[in-house]
Amino acid sequence: MAEGAVSELKDSGKELLDKLGDMELFKRENQGVVQKILDDLSRAPPPKQLAVGGVAGWLSGYVTMKAGKMAATAIGGTLLLLQIAHHKGYIKVDWNKVSNDSVTMADKLKQKLHIKSKS
Repeated sequence: MAEGAVSELKDSGKELLDKLGDMELFKRENQGVVQKILDDLSRAPPPKQLAVGGVAGWLSGYVTMKAGKMAATAIGGTLLLLQIAHHKGYIKVDWNKVSNDSVTMADKLKQKLHIKSKS
């Protein structure tokens, strides 16, 4: 009789542990910070979700705009410096060689892409 009671307690203890394991509080301990925030946001009311989505969209657009401006400034500045260096005589460009190389590269590209030229 005592052995039966002990086995029932063990079984009920295992069931209790299983139930505790299924509880949300214990599941959240294994999640990362971002996952916890997203879980909380998924339970938030729709206006809050829209506001967070709008702010996230605006922020990603702002960061992309700033990165694009920096890239455009760097490329433009480099081209400007190269043009000034060419004008001052620091750089000499053999335009015949540039023209021949670009035609050669265009022909190689057409061959790889199997495009027939009109000429």
